[in-house]
Amino acid sequence: MDIRPLVDTDVDACIIMSASQWFDYDTCVSDAERQLMYNLASVDFFHLLRFATAAYVAYENEKIYGCVMSTIHKVDENAYIWKKQAEGELLRLEKKFTAPLCADKQLQQAYRQCCISIEENVSFSSDARSATQGEILLFLVDKQVRGKGVGGALWEKNHEYFSSHDMENYFLYTDTTCDFSFYDAKGLTRAKEEKNVRDSYGKVCDKYIYIGTVV
Repeated sequence: MDIRPLVDTDVDACIIMSASQWFDYDTCVSDAERQLMYNLASVDFFHLLRFATAAYVAYENEKIYGCVMSTIHKVDENAYIWKKQAEGELLRLEKKFTAPLCADKQLQQAYRQCCISIEENVSFSSDARSATQGEILLFLVDKQVRGKGVGGALWEKNHEYFSSHDMENYFLYTDTTCDFSFYDAKGLTRAKEEKNVRDSYGKVCDKYIYIGTVV
C-alpha cells in the first residue's frame, strides 16, 4: 500500500467510499437511490475539499483504499488548491437538487437536511477552530482494509504535513457513525460532545470534537 497526494481521478473513488461508509450506498435497492446517496456524499466531500490545504490517498494497483484531508488555519487563499473545483461542483449539485423542474420532494428534502447538518457541524466546531492551528477534515479508510495499517499510514503522512508547517495542535470532528476509538488510541483529547443529534447524513448520533498535538 502506498500514499500519494490526491488527484482529480481519485475523487470519484473517495466519494463512493464516503457514500458506502455514511450513506448506506452499498445497500441501496435501486439505481435512483444509489445515485441520490452518491450525490449527497458528493455534497459533503466537496464541502470539505474546498477548505483543504492538503489531501492524501492510500492506494494499491491504482485502487483507492483511504483518504485523509486536512487544512491549516490562517493561510493565504492560494493554499486552498481545490477550492475553485470544489465550489464549481457544489454549485452544479445545488442546481441539480433545487432546479425548479425538479419535482422530487424527497430529493430536495434530503439535500436540505444534508446542508443543514453540515452547517450545524461547522457551528459545533467553531470554538475548536479558533483555538487550534489546523483541522483534519476527513479521515476515511475502506472497510475492506481496516486493521491492516492503512489508517495508520495515512495518519502518519498527515502528521508529517502538519509538522512540516511547524504546527503544534489541530482538531477534528467525528461522531458515533465512525470508529472514533481510533482517535482515543492515538492519544487525542475529547474536548466537546453533544448527544443524540443528527449528522450530515440524517442519522442520529453523538458528536465529538477531538484535539491533538503534533509531535
